[in-house]
This record gives sequence, structure tokens and C-alpha cells, in this order.
Amino acid sequence: MWAIRNALLRAAAGLLVPVWLAGCLGVPGTAAVAPAPGADTLPPVALDTAPDGQALLYAFNASGWTLLGSKYAITVDGQHAASLPRGSYTTLVLMPGTHELSSGDMKVVIAMEAGHLYFVSAAYDPGKGWLWPFAGRPFVFKEIDEATARVMLRTFKYAAPAVPAQVSLGARDAPSP
Repeated sequence: MWAIRNALLRAAAGLLVPVWLAGCLGVPGTAAVAPAPGADTLPPVALDTAPDGQALLYAFNASGWTLLGSKYAITVDGQHAASLPRGSYTTLVLMPGTHELSSGDMKVVIAMEAGHLYFVSAAYDPGKGWLWPFAGRPFVFKEIDEATARVMLRTFKYAAPAVPAQVSLGARDAPSP
């Protein structure tokens, strides 16, 4: 009788612990991006301006807490541009034109204009990882809006890009000199 009871308890714990952990870990970007109480009274976060004749990209790693922290590599037109630890961001100066941004196997194509700011976010949702394919992809890489980026900038740390700030990444469709 005790053996059956113990076997049932172990089976229940084996099913409930992953569900409990997924709930504790949360969804990426929600805790970090959700405005804090009184956030509407905080002064707006200042954004850098794009250099003359170029565009400026903000790239974020908005992953939630995971047991093993991981960096996400961001590439621009196939060139490694940044490695972002969780809860960090970087800025990249890009030439106007169409750029293919990627992280892992996810891609975003953005037609960038001179003088404009653009924002992308890479995030891993630990709650979806063990539910894949039913809960959707556990990894997301997408363009985000400026309001979301401003909220993230309040708590995220800056990470230097892999390419020097004075080196601009060219566009795929930019005219050659």
C-alpha cells in the first residue's frame, strides 16, 4: 500500500514541478518590460540619435530568468555584430538600406532610413521550451516599437557591440562606391 502511495506521489511531483517552475520563470520581456508602478511619472528615457546619413539600431536580449544564462548573437547581413547577455542591449550604426538581422535561426528584414531609430528584441521563453510545439516557439526575434524599447532601457544594461562604433555596417542594397 505504501509503495503505491509513494509511486503516485513521485509521479505527481514529476508532473507538477515542471509546471511550477515554468510559472516561476515567467514569460520573457513581461516582467522586465511591464511598466513599474509610477512609471508614467518617470521622465522619458533619452535615446541616442542616429549619426548623419546613417540609421541606429537598438538590439535587446529580453530573455527571462533561466538556470543557465545565455548570450544571443545578433548578425547583420551575415556579419556578427553583437553578443548580448540576458537583460542587456547594444546599439549599432547602420547604413541606410535593407538589412537582414538574425539571431539563431530567426530573421528580421528591415528597410532602414537615414536618421531613424530601429529596435529589435531576442528573447527565450523558458515556459514554452518544454511545451513546444503546443505553446509556440520558445525563442522569439522580432522588431519592437519605441515605447517598449524605452521601458526596457530603464532596466537593461548596455553591452558593447562586436563591431567598433566607428565602423558602420553597410546595407545589402546600398550602392557600391
